Amino acid sequence: MKSYLTDFNDYSKAQREVDRRQDLDDFNNELAGREVGRISRFLTRSDDNTLTGGKRGHKDGGGLSALDIILGTSPDYFTLHADLSGDIRVAQARNHDLDQRLEAALDAARHQMETVLDQAVVLRSGERAFLDENGVAWTEDDRRIDPAITEGIDWTGRPDRSAYRDARDALTDLQDAQDENRDLGVRLGDIDNAIHDEDNPATMDEMEDLYDEVEAIEEQIDRIDQSLNRLHEHEPAEPGAFNVEGHAVPQL
Repeated sequence: MKSYLTDFNDYSKAQREVDRRQDLDDFNNELAGREVGRISRFLTRSDDNTLTGGKRGHKDGGGLSALDIILGTSPDYFTLHADLSGDIRVAQARNHDLDQRLEAALDAARHQMETVLDQAVVLRSGERAFLDENGVAWTEDDRRIDPAITEGIDWTGRPDRSAYRDARDALTDLQDAQDENRDLGVRLGDIDNAIHDEDNPATMDEMEDLYDEVEAIEEQIDRIDQSLNRLHEHEPAEPGAFNVEGHAVPQL
């Protein structure tokens, strides 16, 4: 008798494991939109009634959506969804804050560039000229100027080529950084929309992939943020004053 009970318990345990795996497979299939006709096993009676007309129940009658049902019936799904939603909110807040700081830095860089251009030597052709450390004059688009054209020009107090290129590169780098940061913001919005799609909720596997992507986006935001901080550490002086060699003079 004891042997029989042992065998029976072992069989029951094995059968429960088989049933558990079947339930998991069916649940994941339903999440992925592959209907197997067994979703009612995961629902309460009221939830089951809500789905009588299919996933249109939420839109047509104000009942529970497919996403509501999954969140209410799968603790693991609910936890991952909540964690991912929270991470998205944090990343979006950081993305927005960084965009504002980049815009402020861009305003300063544009002002710096305008000052450099305003104080540059203007040739008869209308082109601006900048002298390098070797006494060679260059245009804004990096074309070397014939010395005969610049003969007799007083370069005192004029921004040199290094000052111009620093201002130009800072402006370009900041614009590229802002464009990248805004692209990341758009992607975060897309991910947020994907995990809150009430009619076609993301599967567990899809959410795990999106979770990894959000972490990667946060690392990209960190990198842009660090680049901006480094730029501030080496930012040019207040625009407006250049010494006799054309370098910006620090304002005290």
